[in-house]
Amino acid sequence: MRVISVKNLKKIRKAFSLATKKQGEIAKQNENPKKLLDNLCLGLEKFLGFNPDSKGYDGTGIVYSDLDRLCDGVMAFLHGVLSGVKGDENVTTYDDNHDINITKTINKLNDSVGKGREAFEKAVSQVEERTGDVTRHLEALKHDIKQHKENIDADSEKSLIIQVDEWSTRAGQYIRHVEQADEASKKLDPQLSGDEEFSEVGGE
Repeated sequence: MRVISVKNLKKIRKAFSLATKKQGEIAKQNENPKKLLDNLCLGLEKFLGFNPDSKGYDGTGIVYSDLDRLCDGVMAFLHGVLSGVKGDENVTTYDDNHDINITKTINKLNDSVGKGREAFEKAVSQVEERTGDVTRHLEALKHDIKQHKENIDADSEKSLIIQVDEWSTRAGQYIRHVEQADEASKKLDPQLSGDEEFSEVGGE
């Protein structure tokens, strides 16, 4: 008969506890698609002129140019998407810009639907600005990685003395990058490292 040690039993209990916790999180996340779909439908109803009092479509706002219709459709879609995720923990954690937060952006989109191209540029620019805060840093990182790779490839054609000299300079740059990354990691949301709990189970 195989005897399970106390240490292994603790690991099993911890793994079971973490699995139960993750199961609850997954169940909660499964509710989001339905909320997102409901908000998209509400946005489409407004776009088509749905009257909640008569429960019918009066056509308000759809007798205009194709361009205005397209602009309103995009704003209604964005309104539905953002409304569906605004309460998500991953959004609320980082939605700390008082001047342009997700609630103000949603309200702006809601007020802009029906005004066509007149309001399109200003409303959508708020969404673009917030997404740009993330994407521009990623694009800069991709550019830096590509540039470093090209520099290393180019070094292979140079003399050994020049390579040693350039690598000495580059080593100092890499050390500074590591130090900057270490400082930046301290500012990360602690919840982003939650998955590390699983690695701790096997590492004890």
